[in-house]
Amino acid sequence: MPLCQYHQGNRRCPAHATASGFCYWHDPVLPKQHQEDANRLSQFARDGGLLMGLKLRQAQLRGVELNQKDSQKPGRDLRFSDLCRADLREAHLYRADLRHCNLIKADLRGANLNQTRLEGANLLGVRLDGARMEQMRLGRGLWQELQAQKQPAAERDDLYQQAEQVYRDLRRAAKSYGCYHLASQCAHRELTMARKQMPLLSGQRLFSKLVDLICGYGESPIRVVGFALVVMLLFALGYLWGGIIDNGEPRTLAQVDGPGSLLRLGASCLYFSIVTFTTLGFGDLVPMPGPSRLLAAIEALIGSFSLALLVVSFAKKMTR
Repeated sequence: MPLCQYHQGNRRCPAHATASGFCYWHDPVLPKQHQEDANRLSQFARDGGLLMGLKLRQAQLRGVELNQKDSQKPGRDLRFSDLCRADLREAHLYRADLRHCNLIKADLRGANLNQTRLEGANLLGVRLDGARMEQMRLGRGLWQELQAQKQPAAERDDLYQQAEQVYRDLRRAAKSYGCYHLASQCAHRELTMARKQMPLLSGQRLFSKLVDLICGYGESPIRVVGFALVVMLLFALGYLWGGIIDNGEPRTLAQVDGPGSLLRLGASCLYFSIVTFTTLGFGDLVPMPGPSRLLAAIEALIGSFSLALLVVSFAKKMTR
């Protein structure tokens, strides 16, 4: 009997072909709505059948076992499969590779999706109530996000809008399940997709980008810490230029007479920048009249805002 014509790269399906030239699982026309299909597909996977590119549109596969029992082996490779509207309730997909799969409106309620790989998958309208979602990996993004990056600017908004909805649904499902790290990741991507729908150089988009850089939309305390370190260093350089007063003695770059003197002045400026940013204000160092005073006032305002933002973002993480 001839073999299935389906191949992906140098991998070819070893199953026997039907009259269409494809095996039952890769035939895009044959409906897979028989009660025994879930057991048959589970056996097909155990026998080493090629699971890439399966044509399972509207298939009835409740409880199908497509997980890899041997923990030393990679999960089942289902990349590029069409699972649109498939019934995958309570399916066992632990560690499955679902990259670039079409899962539009698939029913995954109660399914085991732990450690699945979903980069490039289309999850629009997917049902995830009760699904296990620990350590799901989204990679560079889902299908809509990756496709939008390839389209002309005028055609991106609809895809970004769909991506925003998909990430919102994922966030809600992950939060309901108690997978807060995934929920945080999806919340960040959801707001990123919303930003990319705004006019390119609008004030709203630029402000949104700034918030993302500073704190990851409140999902990344480490970004706030990084922002604070950068601000303190930059303002220290500003005080080095503008000068400071140390115990009544003006200290400026003009007084530097060697590397050691420059190092001591730089250390003092960094110290002054830190106490100004944190609004401690010990009083042993003060800014010289002129630019340094303006810099100190601006840094104190930024520091107050940043410390409050750090507390909020850190508390948000911990309360999850």
